[in-house]
Amino acid sequence: MFRVPSAKRFSDPNELISLLFSELMNPSMSPLTQESLEQRRLAQDDLRQALYISCWTKTHNSIAMWEIYSPHRTSVQVEVEMSELEQSFNDYARQRCYTQAHCAPADHPETYFYPPEVGCCNYADISAVHNKLKAKTEAFHAAAGAAIDDGKKDEFELIYKEACGEAEKNFRDLFLLKDCAYDHEKEVRFCLRAVRRNNRPYEECAKDRFFTLFDSHLRPTTCDETGENIFIPFSPSLIKQVYLDGRTPGWLAEVQGRLLRGHGFEVSRSTAYGAFFDRNPIRKWWD
Repeated sequence: MFRVPSAKRFSDPNELISLLFSELMNPSMSPLTQESLEQRRLAQDDLRQALYISCWTKTHNSIAMWEIYSPHRTSVQVEVEMSELEQSFNDYARQRCYTQAHCAPADHPETYFYPPEVGCCNYADISAVHNKLKAKTEAFHAAAGAAIDDGKKDEFELIYKEACGEAEKNFRDLFLLKDCAYDHEKEVRFCLRAVRRNNRPYEECAKDRFFTLFDSHLRPTTCDETGENIFIPFSPSLIKQVYLDGRTPGWLAEVQGRLLRGHGFEVSRSTAYGAFFDRNPIRKWWD
């Protein structure tokens, strides 16, 4: 098994701020007062508790990554196939699928999961992303306002529904958005969103106007309910290779390698560090 932490534990203060952007695009959230904006910000912080994210990198020879994640120069990096890791997440979510919450009693003490969101992170200037989303929101209000002024109820409802659908799509897409300051990570992200039945009767929730679009019978879970980590089954046999920190002292690297090979792992040292001529003896060209 491997541990998947709640995003609540992440140190980046802007981690998943894009989820707040997505909610601000939702027409049902407008207009916003300063008080309601603060409430949404706090709600976004709460939502982070319900997001369990496993972060991987596409490169094993990044000095920036070794410097950050191997501060004592003794850490290791494991290589896996993305498809096999994704399958583990799919299996875990399928066994606890959110659809099981349909018709479940209010406040049912089970945690359910949406299908995993998997992909390579998109790095962008989050201020620029905010401005783009703000322009879209302003365009929605202009179009919706014109439809109301003209008495076109059907047109307004269509505009409103399309805006809600776009907000939901952005909610999914923005899981993979990160600030460009973290571009060095080259991150591949596996996200699971955990939910529970809320305290409203299911029959009442089913009458909500956008019940099928927003699953209004569900709410984000909390770390107190589900824990700060979840643990997903993953066979060690699926680990393709283990890389040792190139700065690890030789004697310790030998011990690490011997222990890991004893468990059947293929082991090598990262080539991010070290002199080229030490690794590539040119004189052997003529031997």
